[in-house]
Amino acid sequence: MTDLPAPLTSPDCDLRGYDFMPLFATRLLDSDLYALSTGAEFKAALTLWCKAWLQVPAGSLPADERILAHLSMTGSTWDCVRDIALHGWMQCSDGRLYHPLIAQEAIKAFAMRRKERERKARQRARLRSGASLSHGTTEGRDASFRADRDSDKDSDSESPGTPRQAPHDGQRLSDSWMLTDELAAYAHELGLSPAREAESFCDYWRSTANERAVKHDWNAAFRIWCRKSAERRQTRRASSSRPSSTTEQNRSELLALARGALS
Repeated sequence: MTDLPAPLTSPDCDLRGYDFMPLFATRLLDSDLYALSTGAEFKAALTLWCKAWLQVPAGSLPADERILAHLSMTGSTWDCVRDIALHGWMQCSDGRLYHPLIAQEAIKAFAMRRKERERKARQRARLRSGASLSHGTTEGRDASFRADRDSDKDSDSESPGTPRQAPHDGQRLSDSWMLTDELAAYAHELGLSPAREAESFCDYWRSTANERAVKHDWNAAFRIWCRKSAERRQTRRASSSRPSSTTEQNRSELLALARGALS
Protein backbone atom coordinates (compact mmCIF):
# COMPACT_ATOMS: atom_id res chain seq x y z
CA MET A 1 0.00 0.00 0.00
CA THR A 2 1.44 3.33 -1.03
CA ASP A 3 1.63 6.33 1.26
CA LEU A 4 1.45 8.74 -1.66
CA PRO A 5 -1.70 10.89 -1.96
CA ALA A 6 -4.25 10.41 -4.70
CA PRO A 7 -3.85 12.48 -7.90
CA LEU A 8 -5.07 16.05 -7.45
CA THR A 9 -6.91 16.14 -10.79
CA SER A 10 -8.99 13.48 -12.52
CA PRO A 11 -7.49 11.43 -15.38
CA ASP A 12 -9.86 13.07 -17.90
CA CYS A 13 -8.94 16.63 -16.89
CA ASP A 14 -7.80 17.88 -20.30
CA LEU A 15 -7.21 21.58 -21.01
CA ARG A 16 -5.33 21.19 -24.28
CA GLY A 17 -6.37 23.95 -26.65
CA TYR A 18 -7.37 26.14 -23.70
CA ASP A 19 -4.37 28.44 -23.35
CA PHE A 20 -5.79 30.81 -20.73
CA MET A 21 -4.19 30.06 -17.35
CA PRO A 22 -4.82 32.39 -14.39
CA LEU A 23 -1.69 33.83 -12.84
CA PHE A 24 -2.17 35.37 -9.41
CA ALA A 25 0.40 38.13 -9.61
CA THR A 26 0.27 39.34 -6.00
CA ARG A 27 0.42 35.82 -4.60
CA LEU A 28 3.25 34.92 -6.94
CA LEU A 29 5.34 37.98 -6.08
CA ASP A 30 4.85 37.31 -2.36
CA SER A 31 5.72 33.62 -2.65
CA ASP A 32 8.80 31.81 -1.36
CA LEU A 33 9.54 30.76 -4.93
CA TYR A 34 9.92 34.36 -6.06
CA ALA A 35 12.01 35.26 -3.02
CA LEU A 36 14.38 32.29 -3.23
CA SER A 37 14.82 31.72 -6.95
CA THR A 38 17.39 33.04 -9.35
CA GLY A 39 16.31 34.24 -12.76
CA ALA A 40 17.03 30.87 -14.35
CA GLU A 41 15.25 28.97 -11.57
CA PHE A 42 12.17 31.19 -11.72
CA LYS A 43 12.03 30.91 -15.52
CA ALA A 44 12.21 27.12 -15.31
CA ALA A 45 9.51 27.01 -12.61
CA LEU A 46 7.12 29.21 -14.57
CA THR A 47 7.76 27.20 -17.73
CA LEU A 48 6.84 24.00 -15.91
CA TRP A 49 3.62 25.59 -14.64
CA CYS A 50 2.61 26.46 -18.20
CA LYS A 51 3.55 23.02 -19.49
CA ALA A 52 1.63 21.31 -16.68
CA TRP A 53 -1.52 23.28 -17.57
CA LEU A 54 -1.64 21.48 -20.93
CA GLN A 55 -0.60 18.05 -19.69
CA VAL A 56 -3.11 15.26 -19.13
CA PRO A 57 -4.18 15.23 -16.37
CA ALA A 58 -3.94 19.03 -16.27
CA GLY A 59 -1.85 20.40 -13.42
CA SER A 60 0.58 17.48 -13.47
CA LEU A 61 4.02 16.61 -14.80
CA PRO A 62 5.76 13.29 -15.49
CA ALA A 63 8.23 12.33 -12.77
CA ASP A 64 11.05 11.72 -15.22
CA GLU A 65 14.17 13.85 -14.96
CA ARG A 66 14.93 13.84 -18.68
CA ILE A 67 11.38 14.83 -19.60
CA LEU A 68 11.38 17.54 -16.94
CA ALA A 69 14.63 18.91 -18.34
CA HIS A 70 13.00 19.01 -21.76
CA LEU A 71 9.71 20.56 -20.57
CA SER A 72 11.50 23.21 -18.52
CA MET A 73 13.64 24.10 -21.54
CA THR A 74 16.76 23.96 -19.38
CA GLY A 75 18.41 20.96 -21.01
CA SER A 76 21.80 20.20 -19.49
CA THR A 77 21.37 22.85 -16.77
CA TRP A 78 18.30 21.12 -15.29
CA ASP A 79 20.24 19.76 -12.31
CA CYS A 80 21.26 23.31 -11.37
CA VAL A 81 17.69 24.64 -11.21
CA ARG A 82 15.77 21.48 -10.33
CA ASP A 83 15.18 21.95 -6.59
CA ILE A 84 13.74 25.46 -6.84
CA ALA A 85 11.97 24.84 -10.15
CA LEU A 86 10.00 22.01 -8.52
CA HIS A 87 9.15 24.07 -5.43
CA GLY A 88 5.61 23.20 -4.33
CA TRP A 89 5.27 20.07 -6.47
CA MET A 90 4.35 16.73 -4.91
CA GLN A 91 4.35 13.18 -6.21
CA CYS A 92 1.04 11.31 -6.16
CA SER A 93 0.04 7.67 -6.34
CA ASP A 94 -0.18 7.64 -10.15
CA GLY A 95 3.54 8.39 -10.32
CA ARG A 96 3.12 11.96 -11.59
CA LEU A 97 3.98 15.28 -9.97
CA TYR A 98 1.18 17.69 -9.05
CA HIS A 99 1.14 21.32 -7.98
CA PRO A 100 -1.80 21.99 -5.60
CA LEU A 101 -2.50 25.53 -6.80
CA ILE A 102 -2.29 24.71 -10.50
CA ALA A 103 -4.40 21.58 -9.98
CA GLN A 104 -7.03 23.62 -8.14
CA GLU A 105 -7.32 26.13 -10.99
CA ALA A 106 -7.26 23.34 -13.57
CA ILE A 107 -10.28 21.72 -11.92
CA LYS A 108 -12.19 25.01 -12.12
CA ALA A 109 -11.23 25.59 -15.76
CA PHE A 110 -12.14 22.03 -16.74
CA ALA A 111 -15.55 22.36 -15.10
CA MET A 112 -16.14 25.61 -17.00
CA ARG A 113 -15.03 23.99 -20.23
CA ARG A 114 -17.44 21.08 -19.79
CA LYS A 115 -20.25 23.46 -18.90
CA GLU A 116 -19.61 25.50 -22.04
CA ARG A 117 -19.56 22.38 -24.20
CA GLU A 118 -22.82 21.18 -22.66
CA ARG A 119 -24.40 24.59 -23.29
CA LYS A 120 -23.38 24.47 -26.94
CA ALA A 121 -24.66 20.90 -27.26
CA ARG A 122 -28.04 21.94 -25.85
CA GLN A 123 -28.15 24.89 -28.24
CA ARG A 124 -27.43 22.64 -31.23
CA ALA A 125 -30.05 20.16 -30.02
CA ARG A 126 -32.66 22.92 -29.79
CA LEU A 127 -31.79 24.10 -33.28
CA ARG A 128 -32.07 20.57 -34.70
CA SER A 129 -35.32 19.98 -32.83
CA GLY A 130 -36.87 23.18 -34.13
CA ALA A 131 -35.82 22.43 -37.70
CA SER A 132 -37.08 18.82 -37.65
CA LEU A 133 -40.47 19.75 -36.22
CA SER A 134 -41.13 22.44 -38.79
CA HIS A 135 -39.58 20.85 -41.89
CA GLY A 136 -38.18 24.18 -43.00
CA THR A 137 -41.30 26.26 -42.39
CA THR A 138 -41.52 29.63 -40.74
CA GLU A 139 -42.05 27.91 -37.39
CA GLY A 140 -38.65 26.26 -37.79
CA ARG A 141 -36.94 29.58 -38.41
CA ASP A 142 -38.70 31.02 -35.38
CA ALA A 143 -37.55 28.06 -33.26
CA SER A 144 -33.97 28.57 -34.43
CA PHE A 145 -34.16 32.24 -33.54
CA ARG A 146 -35.50 31.46 -30.08
CA ALA A 147 -32.77 28.88 -29.48
CA ASP A 148 -30.08 31.36 -30.46
CA ARG A 149 -31.65 34.02 -28.25
CA ASP A 150 -31.83 31.66 -25.29
CA SER A 151 -28.15 30.77 -25.67
CA ASP A 152 -27.23 34.32 -24.64
CA LYS A 153 -28.86 33.89 -21.24
CA ASP A 154 -26.91 32.83 -18.20
CA SER A 155 -29.45 30.16 -17.37
CA ASP A 156 -29.57 27.18 -19.68
CA SER A 157 -32.75 25.80 -18.12
CA GLU A 158 -35.14 28.04 -20.03
CA SER A 159 -36.67 26.26 -23.02
CA PRO A 160 -37.56 27.89 -26.36
CA GLY A 161 -40.87 29.69 -26.27
CA THR A 162 -40.88 30.29 -22.51
CA PRO A 163 -42.53 33.67 -21.86
CA ARG A 164 -39.97 36.25 -20.86
CA GLN A 165 -40.46 38.10 -17.61
CA ALA A 166 -40.74 41.83 -17.63
CA PRO A 167 -37.22 43.26 -17.53
CA HIS A 168 -35.95 45.04 -14.47
CA ASP A 169 -34.15 48.34 -14.68
CA GLY A 170 -30.71 47.85 -16.14
CA GLN A 171 -27.46 49.29 -14.93
CA ARG A 172 -24.17 50.55 -16.29
CA LEU A 173 -21.09 48.36 -16.30
CA SER A 174 -19.78 48.53 -12.75
CA ASP A 175 -16.14 48.86 -11.78
CA SER A 176 -16.43 45.50 -10.04
CA TRP A 177 -17.29 43.58 -13.24
CA MET A 178 -14.53 41.09 -13.99
CA LEU A 179 -13.74 38.47 -16.60
CA THR A 180 -14.78 35.09 -15.19
CA ASP A 181 -13.23 31.77 -16.15
CA GLU A 182 -16.43 30.88 -18.02
CA LEU A 183 -16.39 34.08 -20.06
CA ALA A 184 -12.68 33.66 -20.74
CA ALA A 185 -13.34 30.15 -22.01
CA TYR A 186 -16.14 31.46 -24.24
CA ALA A 187 -13.85 34.10 -25.79
CA HIS A 188 -11.06 31.58 -26.24
CA GLU A 189 -13.38 29.14 -28.02
CA LEU A 190 -14.04 31.89 -30.57
CA GLY A 191 -10.31 32.31 -31.16
CA LEU A 192 -10.09 35.60 -29.26
CA SER A 193 -7.77 36.89 -26.56
CA PRO A 194 -9.97 36.97 -23.42
CA ALA A 195 -7.96 39.66 -21.63
CA ARG A 196 -7.78 41.91 -24.70
CA GLU A 197 -11.50 41.60 -25.42
CA ALA A 198 -12.40 42.28 -21.78
CA GLU A 199 -10.23 45.40 -21.74
CA SER A 200 -11.80 46.74 -24.94
CA PHE A 201 -15.27 45.81 -23.70
CA CYS A 202 -14.82 47.69 -20.41
CA ASP A 203 -13.20 50.73 -22.02
CA TYR A 204 -15.97 51.03 -24.59
CA TRP A 205 -18.98 50.65 -22.32
CA ARG A 206 -17.59 52.66 -19.41
CA SER A 207 -16.84 55.54 -21.77
CA THR A 208 -20.27 55.42 -23.45
CA ALA A 209 -22.71 57.96 -22.04
CA ASN A 210 -25.99 57.19 -23.83
CA GLU A 211 -28.80 54.80 -22.93
CA ARG A 212 -27.10 51.94 -24.80
CA ALA A 213 -24.63 51.73 -21.92
CA VAL A 214 -27.39 50.42 -19.63
CA LYS A 215 -27.75 46.63 -19.77
CA HIS A 216 -29.71 44.00 -17.88
CA ASP A 217 -27.03 41.30 -18.17
CA TRP A 218 -23.41 42.35 -18.69
CA ASN A 219 -22.13 38.79 -18.99
CA ALA A 220 -24.52 38.19 -21.88
CA ALA A 221 -23.41 41.53 -23.35
CA PHE A 222 -19.80 40.35 -23.24
CA ARG A 223 -20.67 37.13 -25.07
CA ILE A 224 -22.43 39.16 -27.77
CA TRP A 225 -19.37 41.45 -27.94
CA CYS A 226 -17.12 38.42 -28.46
CA ARG A 227 -19.29 36.98 -31.22
CA LYS A 228 -19.33 40.30 -33.07
CA SER A 229 -15.58 40.65 -32.63
CA ALA A 230 -15.03 37.17 -34.06
CA GLU A 231 -17.34 37.96 -36.98
CA ARG A 232 -15.48 41.21 -37.72
CA ARG A 233 -12.15 39.43 -37.66
CA GLN A 234 -13.44 36.75 -40.01
CA THR A 235 -14.77 39.42 -42.37
CA ARG A 236 -11.42 41.23 -42.36
CA ARG A 237 -9.60 38.02 -43.15
CA ALA A 238 -11.98 37.24 -45.99
CA SER A 239 -11.66 40.73 -47.46
CA SER A 240 -7.87 40.72 -47.19
CA SER A 241 -7.70 37.43 -49.10
CA ARG A 242 -9.63 38.90 -52.05
CA PRO A 243 -7.67 40.96 -54.60
CA SER A 244 -8.46 44.64 -54.59
CA SER A 245 -10.72 45.66 -57.46
CA THR A 246 -8.86 48.98 -57.71
CA THR A 247 -5.55 47.19 -57.96
CA GLU A 248 -6.89 44.91 -60.68
CA GLN A 249 -8.26 47.90 -62.59
CA ASN A 250 -4.94 49.75 -62.39
CA ARG A 251 -3.13 46.64 -63.54
CA SER A 252 -5.46 46.28 -66.52
CA GLU A 253 -4.98 49.92 -67.48
CA LEU A 254 -1.19 49.59 -67.32
CA LEU A 255 -1.29 46.48 -69.48
CA ALA A 256 -3.47 48.28 -72.03
CA LEU A 257 -1.05 51.21 -72.15
CA ALA A 258 1.88 48.86 -72.58
CA ARG A 259 0.18 47.06 -75.45
CA GLY A 260 -0.61 50.40 -77.09
CA ALA A 261 2.99 51.52 -76.82
CA LEU A 262 4.25 48.30 -78.39
CA SER A 263 1.73 48.27 -81.25
